[in-house]
Amino acid sequence: MIDISRNIPPDIAPLLRSSEPDFFQSPAWAAVAHALGVGRPLWFTARREGMPIAVLLAVESSILRGFCLRWPAGRIWEALNMRLFPSLDAFWGPHILTPERCSAADIVALLENAAAFAHDNGALRFRGCLNFSLPAAVQADIESLLKHGEFNISRWATFRVRLARQSEHVLTSFSTLTRRRLRLAEKMKLVARPIEPCEVNLYRDCHIRSMRAIGMLPDFWGPEYLPLLENVAPGLFRFWAVFHPDGELLAGELTCRYGSICLSISPFLSPRARQENLPAQDIMHWTAMRSAAEEGARWYDLSGVSPAPMPGSKEEGIRNFKKRWGGEYVEYLTFCKDFPHWRMHLYRRFRPAKSMRIGESVDFNTAKEES
Repeated sequence: MIDISRNIPPDIAPLLRSSEPDFFQSPAWAAVAHALGVGRPLWFTARREGMPIAVLLAVESSILRGFCLRWPAGRIWEALNMRLFPSLDAFWGPHILTPERCSAADIVALLENAAAFAHDNGALRFRGCLNFSLPAAVQADIESLLKHGEFNISRWATFRVRLARQSEHVLTSFSTLTRRRLRLAEKMKLVARPIEPCEVNLYRDCHIRSMRAIGMLPDFWGPEYLPLLENVAPGLFRFWAVFHPDGELLAGELTCRYGSICLSISPFLSPRARQENLPAQDIMHWTAMRSAAEEGARWYDLSGVSPAPMPGSKEEGIRNFKKRWGGEYVEYLTFCKDFPHWRMHLYRRFRPAKSMRIGESVDFNTAKEES
């Protein structure tokens, strides 16, 4: 049996607290998504004999993700997108509540019910990821069953760096090149720190220029939302920026600390930092890691990488950059199901510059990898 509700079922909340799900499967994400206008949350709960065995948090969103305009114009733009090009997004897929009672078939039934709901309510697409905490054998079974259900399946991956309060313990896992670039950043006196309220527009403008320079849409995680984020999910979010001694902003990212994980979201590198091969992102990630470790996080998630990038591609540069941090490499599945509609044909014909994949980051680092 599958239950669908706008609010988290009362018997689910304590189970989620005890099992420490990913942020994108949590009530905090549902509140943030609703407050930001990213989409209205929906909870799909699979039950057996009345007991919950798995839950899927999805948001009614748009296939044209990305707040390209300043707030509040960005929210008006996104609301229009959600009406014309609606989608149902399940960012990190189902969360298993009772592993001993939940099978791959139960997870697939949950996803198929969510896809049917999306189609019946006018969505053009249902998409998401499988949580990489699922056992590999379960993921393989789910992949096989989803393919029979006409889902498009692909693989994505991430690197997770194990943190420790003693910095030297973390440093030893970094590559020689990463440690060298961190020393260079200190020598150049690059400063990585959380942004101040007066720097919101500076950060936002640099983010937009950086995304456009690499043919990407700016993401919706703009610093103008920080007061709202603090009100809905206090203490979870922090915007970081790296400054040159001359005052220019060189890099930025948003981190979200949830449970034992600190997640890097939407990192970017300014055109100057990319052209001059400045170690701005190196010092930014390292500063964010140390801060997260001091606050009790055990993992720093560097977000998405391609499992098999084309040689010489930007995706290969991303993977090489993140691999240098010595993190644990984990693959997971992404799924997508498009529904036939004239607006989907219109979107495919006139869609704008490449937008982000679920779980993908955009910290393109074009530096040559040194041995």
